[in-house]
Amino acid sequence: MNPIRYFRNVAVELVRLNSAREAAIVEAFTALEEHIPALASLAVQNIGERGRAAHWMSMHQRAFGGRSAYDLLADGDVDTVWDRLTGEDGAPVPRLSRAPSTDGPGG
Repeated sequence: MNPIRYFRNVAVELVRLNSAREAAIVEAFTALEEHIPALASLAVQNIGERGRAAHWMSMHQRAFGGRSAYDLLADGDVDTVWDRLTGEDGAPVPRLSRAPSTDGPGG
């Protein structure tokens, strides 16, 4: 396979994977809204909008030992996520750092 075709295939695959990741992020946040609505609402309130809150929940956080909020929820540790979002853990509450976007999941 020539290099151009190879990298074209790589680019197409990366787009496909990113689309699947975005869909999973939205689906996970929808599940959070259904199963733990108060936590989902707090995340949106603090982060600034649903799409960014959905991404924050899936990001690996230093405060969580390099794990995501969903990793902790999967272990049944709602309290640590709650404490992080309320600032009860002593760290600054996560806040929106730039203007809200109208693209992306939930936006």
